[in-house]
Amino acid sequence: MGKKTNKKIEEKIRNIAKNLNQYTKDHLKCYNLTLGRFHVLRVIIESQPVSMGER
Repeated sequence: MGKKTNKKIEEKIRNIAKNLNQYTKDHLKCYNLTLGRFHVLRVIIESQPVSMGER
């Protein structure tokens, strides 16, 4: 692939990432969550079981 093709692919990937990020932010607003809070909740869920006393 040429440099021109690579640039087009990179641009498409950036646009997809940008649109996905905006879609996620808009969807999380329905739950009064920010992207940061969502990621924290995801880490907690993936780390289960977690007790209130654990740090």
